[in-house]
Amino acid sequence: MLNNRYFILLIVFAAGVAAPLNQFKVPPMMQQLVEHFDMSLAVSGWLMSLFALVGMLFALPSGHIIGRIGMKASGTIALTALLTGSVMGGMSTSLLMLISSRIIEGIGLCLISVTGPAAISAWFPPERRGAAMGVWATWVPIGTITMFIAAPALGVWQSAWIFTSVYTLAALAAFLLFFRMPDGFKMKYKTDGNISGSLYSNKSIWLLAAVFMIYNIVIVSVKTYAPIFLEQEHGLSLLKASMLTALIMLFSLASAPLCGWLSDLLKSRKIILIAGLIIVCFVMFFLFGAGSAAFPFLLILLGITGGVVPTATFSSVSEIMKEPHLTGKGMSAIALGQNAGMFCGPVLFSFLAGHYSWQTAGLMMVPLLLCALMASFAINVR
Repeated sequence: MLNNRYFILLIVFAAGVAAPLNQFKVPPMMQQLVEHFDMSLAVSGWLMSLFALVGMLFALPSGHIIGRIGMKASGTIALTALLTGSVMGGMSTSLLMLISSRIIEGIGLCLISVTGPAAISAWFPPERRGAAMGVWATWVPIGTITMFIAAPALGVWQSAWIFTSVYTLAALAAFLLFFRMPDGFKMKYKTDGNISGSLYSNKSIWLLAAVFMIYNIVIVSVKTYAPIFLEQEHGLSLLKASMLTALIMLFSLASAPLCGWLSDLLKSRKIILIAGLIIVCFVMFFLFGAGSAAFPFLLILLGITGGVVPTATFSSVSEIMKEPHLTGKGMSAIALGQNAGMFCGPVLFSFLAGHYSWQTAGLMMVPLLLCALMASFAINVR
């Protein structure tokens, strides 16, 4: 069983889910946290952005760390950081302590976001890699939708932190017991002497990272502030607002494996990526000005892209980097873009919404998405 690539995929996936569980326990509890720690709306954005800040700064070094200590050790450190941050956050008695816990969790997010897809690329051949990455691409939707549904039902915000701590501990134990790399992979990796050059001189990987950064600015902003927007502007309860926002993640679950399979069938990653970005542009033009009837439909469309864009992105990395043992370095560039987007998104969006309006904040995302769309055409991938 330990040699079964699908069993390894399950172990890696379970470890990956711990990161979005910890990251997105904040949005459903945002109103409670704002009141408990006496924060403004603008300051609250830092609870999500600081989680990503360390990940952004740590992204490129994480690729080198994986090369030095291996993927199992990197994954173990990632899950340990997530566990430590979650326990510390649940015990927070001040805003500073809570913010510090989010920084620790950010280290875990960064390492697991690089380790996971790199490990999957090593286990799966190119003709099956798109489908495998389609499964991996559901790690964020699975973790996010779980927290958007579970957190309000748990009651007080501290209970959500206990929930994530228990899950992360279980994922860490499974990873330690069962994860391994395929035979021969480590030796091949260590014989490569020009890894850094392959990363820094590759224009396509940086364009892909920039595209993924912009996508994350948008998607994380919506997932963070849709619940409080629905509470304030549409008069929904916390539970209803969280469950409606969970439509984004729910439809990502269905679209990600399908898009992975479709990209393998079409033998094209670029077509899938471009299609997803066009849909996001359309949604953001209307979302925060839409009425109660149209809002769920637009969230569903946005949720579909949650499977399309990440799947196309992750599947493209190994092809851009050419060799599976270089995928970790390529993924570190993608992690940099992902974390930069998660850092900038909530802060930028909360500033625009707080100083102007919700609708203005949404519309300002469209020019960014158009830049990402143009950049996607220049990426050298099939």
